[in-house]
Amino acid sequence: MIYNGLPQFFEKAEGYQMKWAQSILSEKFPEKMKKRDTNTDYGKWVTKSYYSRTAGRKTKMNVLLPAYYDKEKTYPVLYLLHGYYDDENSLAYDNFINDLEEDVMPLVEKTFSISKGTENTAIAGFSVGGREALYIGIQHPEQFGYVGAVCPAPGLVSGTDTSQHPGQLKDDELKFDKNNGSPYLLYLAGAREDGAVGDTPSQLHDLLNKNKVDHVWQLLDGTGHDESSVEIYLYNYMQMIFK
Repeated sequence: MIYNGLPQFFEKAEGYQMKWAQSILSEKFPEKMKKRDTNTDYGKWVTKSYYSRTAGRKTKMNVLLPAYYDKEKTYPVLYLLHGYYDDENSLAYDNFINDLEEDVMPLVEKTFSISKGTENTAIAGFSVGGREALYIGIQHPEQFGYVGAVCPAPGLVSGTDTSQHPGQLKDDELKFDKNNGSPYLLYLAGAREDGAVGDTPSQLHDLLNKNKVDHVWQLLDGTGHDESSVEIYLYNYMQMIFK
């Protein structure tokens, strides 16, 4: 595992980043968090409609406001991308980077009280959402300080593709542009028993290593391409961001 790219205030001594990251990575989702506490305020779901210029139609996004949301305060934002895939529309998913920049983020900034800056902006996703989150994070490290890809689908680079997707990037492009900097955290996770994306996450991990891109890598047994991976990996990711 590689544990780097964490917020600068963790850079206290050589090896401190690795020890800190390793100390918070869990292999199982906490049982106590599976039970909903009726006395706990988990926040409020809000559905917003918007016209997507990329898709050419009206669509929706779901926003989870934090508990005791106060418009007089500002809050960091995690853009979370869900997963879905079919070969026919695989290329179309790659256009979400435009939808996010042109419509989603401006609407969020206009509608909600958010904190701006890379230190307050994160992106993550599962499956195709993981692929797109990693792609967007690679393309725009000046916008996202934290990037997470859980069981990312094939198609980011041609070498990991099991369909006819040509790949969004060449192998040597899977890295951050030195002129744009890099995020505080890049987290990549996969499931050994994932029958949907296979060893794509491991291939991406190897490629990031080859390109000398610092990242946190986690591969677990006993999880698949379902909520068993989403739960534990997003739990770990949430422990690392906005610190």
